Amino acid sequence: SQIDLLPTLLGMLGATRAHPATGYDLFRPDIESIPGRAIMQYNSTQAYMEADKVVILEANKPPALYDRSETGLERSLLSNPKLMERALAFPIWSSTAYQKQLYRLGFVG
Repeated sequence: SQIDLLPTLLGMLGATRAHPATGYDLFRPDIESIPGRAIMQYNSTQAYMEADKVVILEANKPPALYDRSETGLERSLLSNPKLMERALAFPIWSSTAYQKQLYRLGFVG
């Protein structure tokens, strides 16, 4: 995912300090244990997918959880509050960090 580019590049450069990037360093030793995910956007609709679960975020509507299969998406019969929170966290953090100018990295050589 594109959000993994910055953390991966910082890791390759040897930067071990905390940073505000939301992605993963793809070379970290435990990367195989982290579930795959994708963030998608079309117009004002966003989707967050982890494994076979998809959260759809539409303007002025509550988040909706779907199950993904080979035939498409079906509304999930189960609830997953932690996944819903994670799905909301990405767009909220991005806009908050930008508005409050929190994207700052300090490298001391």
